[in-house]
Amino acid sequence: MKRCVRCLMPENFQLLTNIEQKSVKLNEKGICNFCENDTNFNLKEKHKKELKKDLEETFKKCKDSGNVYDCVMGLSGGKDSSYLLYLLVKKYKLIVLAVTVDNGFLPEVAINNAKRVSKKLNVEHTIIKLNSFEKVIRYALTHLLPNQLCRDSLCVKCHNAIFSWLVKIAIDKNIALVISGETPRQNPFNAFYEIDSHILNEEGFIPKEFRNSDILTDKEIKDYYFNPKQYPNLNNFPRVLFPYHVMGYNKEEIKKKVFELGLLSKNRLNHTATNCYLGKFMPYVDLYRTNYYSWINDWSFKIRKGTLKRTKALLMLKTVRLLIKLGILWRWERNFCLKKIDLTMKEIINNKF
Repeated sequence: MKRCVRCLMPENFQLLTNIEQKSVKLNEKGICNFCENDTNFNLKEKHKKELKKDLEETFKKCKDSGNVYDCVMGLSGGKDSSYLLYLLVKKYKLIVLAVTVDNGFLPEVAINNAKRVSKKLNVEHTIIKLNSFEKVIRYALTHLLPNQLCRDSLCVKCHNAIFSWLVKIAIDKNIALVISGETPRQNPFNAFYEIDSHILNEEGFIPKEFRNSDILTDKEIKDYYFNPKQYPNLNNFPRVLFPYHVMGYNKEEIKKKVFELGLLSKNRLNHTATNCYLGKFMPYVDLYRTNYYSWINDWSFKIRKGTLKRTKALLMLKTVRLLIKLGILWRWERNFCLKKIDLTMKEIINNKF
């Protein structure tokens, strides 16, 4: 397999989502088009000061609104959302309604972390359980396109449901702002800093496969996803912002802070302990289906940004691939997910549904 000499992206690797479709091509020097054309992100980075000013003005406006809550915030129980909640409460003095959306694959440690942080910061906390959501997961895993990674289908459907609930709760409680702890590398709906108003006002968050189809019932679609047409009398939908995109993000500093502030215990700082179990199951599916590692795009991004050395990433990649092939890495999570969705690896890999 040929890889970019700069960032490790494999030749012919494809990003296939509802938002974008990109293929990796290597030039005569072995450099991929992601490295050559990594301008979209950099272009937005230039507007950080302007957007940070907007963020602070938005916080002030919410505080002056007179509502019971200033904002709704998604709280996963990981270090990033835990520290962001701390900043909203302590630095910006916002009254926050914290919401944890459990798709049925969220580790107990993540839910307990969210409860702990909310209690420590004296923040009201709501947990939303997506009942029978494994039906969505099952569909996503059994209808992958050739060479499509799980995350480009499965994660999109999960994220859409999570943001749907944040927005629906905000609307129901007349809250004008939704906050989420996505890092600069995480861009739901291909958004930098803010989800486009057109998506909120016109399109909604229902995945395309589920629109005008009988894959999900009308009740299931209504329960899982946000549809602006259900609010015909609402003129202004909440803004959905990602503060870490503009306020600065330092992974190691955040890990240090959440421990020092007593937000999370030291043995819960490992980010993989709070990650959705599906994130540890998908590499098995992707490696056997496409021969690609699920998170290679993220590692390559870090290499391009100078936060990860290519030699280290290559060693990590070889190690992870070997451990997955041997069935050693994340075995428990793999078996948990397979049992919950009532499928075998063979059924998923063959993908004949």
